Formats: sequence, structure tokens, C-alpha cells
Amino acid sequence: MHAESYRRISRLAAFAVVYLLVLASSCSKAENDPHQVAEQFIRALHTADSRLLDGLMAWDKVAISQYYVSHGYYDALTPEKQQEVLNSYKEMFFQDYLPAASEGRYSVEVVYIARGSSNAIINTEFGPQAGGEVKNTEKKRFTLEMSLIESRNRWYIIDLNNFIQLNFLRGDYDLKKFYLPEPIR
Repeated sequence: MHAESYRRISRLAAFAVVYLLVLASSCSKAENDPHQVAEQFIRALHTADSRLLDGLMAWDKVAISQYYVSHGYYDALTPEKQQEVLNSYKEMFFQDYLPAASEGRYSVEVVYIARGSSNAIINTEFGPQAGGEVKNTEKKRFTLEMSLIESRNRWYIIDLNNFIQLNFLRGDYDLKKFYLPEPIR
């Protein structure tokens, strides 16, 4: 009985070691890691650095995840038209959104890494001490979804999840600019 339990535990331990080695090797092959991406994202927000943000985002995946453009429509476009759509989304993001987002305080709470994907929980704070015009301090969190894009050998942000919504709910912004009722088709 004890020998069987011992074998089962040793198999589980061996599996865990192999899993951790695979996970570590997938992270070590990349030029960056998810925690770095999350920290750089926060730095880019604080400084309103559009060039740094541009290098952190997989804009095609972000635009699709934010329902700016539908997946099928985007895939059917020529590469030139795809670039036009992405440039339109990026311009809107940088001009209409980034200045307001830079007013908050952000900090990484935790980064979860799985094989080829990662989620970072980011704490956010808006209020008088954060430089915003909100009467009461608001503390919330959002998730950054990241993926290891192996063809580029880097981790990129692929989904901002509730980040835009969280920030736009603070002020008088037109949510329809980022959440179109019908994605571009």
C-alpha cells in the first residue's frame, strides 16, 4: 500500500518537474517575460509613451478582442487594408484614450504564466492623490492577457480585457469609439 502511494507521489513530482522545466524553457526562449511586459505597460501609461506601448501590443489581437473589428472581416482584408484598420485603432487609442489613462496609478499585483500564455492582474487607483479629478479614491483592478508569439520570440499583450472600460467609466468619454455596437465588417 505504501509502495503504491510512494510511486504515485513520485510520478506526480516527476510530472511537476517536467511541467516546470517546459514552462521555464518557453519563457527563457523569449526576449522578454510577462512580468517585464506588465511593468513596461505600466511605465508606458504613466509616461503616456505611445512608442513603448506600440512595441508591447499585438494590435491585431487587441483590436479584435475589443470588438473594434470582427475576426472574419479582418482576416479577409489584404495586408494593406489590415494595416489601415490597425493604424486607425492605434490612432484612436493614443489620441482619445492614453492621456486619460496616464492619470491613474498602476501596479502589478501578480502575473500568472502558463505555457505560451499569461495573465497579469494590475491594480489601478484613480483619485486626488493619483492626480485625477475623481472626488473619492477608486481602487480597482484589471487583467492584461499576454501571449508568447513564437514567430517573433516575444511576449505581447493580446487583450486589455476591462482596462478600457474601467478607465472610461471615470469620465465623459464616448465608449462607442472603442466598443462599436457592430464591429467593422
